[in-house]
Amino acid sequence: MGIYLAQTWRYTTLADHRDLYATIDAIPLGEVKWESFLCLYTGEKPEGSYPPWMDGTFDVWYQDPHQVDTISKDPDTIGATFVPVILGSDKITVSVGTGNNEYYLLYLSIGNVHNNVQRAHQNTVAVIGFLAMPKSE
Repeated sequence: MGIYLAQTWRYTTLADHRDLYATIDAIPLGEVKWESFLCLYTGEKPEGSYPPWMDGTFDVWYQDPHQVDTISKDPDTIGATFVPVILGSDKITVSVGTGNNEYYLLYLSIGNVHNNVQRAHQNTVAVIGFLAMPKSE
């Protein structure tokens, strides 16, 4: 998928968002199926108020990591590097000039960074989105 995008974007200028979506939709999905499971918090809840995620049920989607073996045997991927992408989100409240609005920062990192570098946050995490959650009354 990354090679396809690199080749497409190298020679193509995207005209607008429809062109971007068409390019994304044209990417072949491959043979690795997406799997999912539900998870929920089952521990003790503190008395009084507690975070709403303790009551929620969450979908976790993933692809079988053992498929790397299949990718490594494909002659079209010889010399390529497998780079897993890690996305994360974190809530932050900004009070100055915003009226205590909540925002969710969207982070991106790659999954093949050595462990001691990743733990030290040595430029391995980049903020790629700043999602505002406006208050409604």
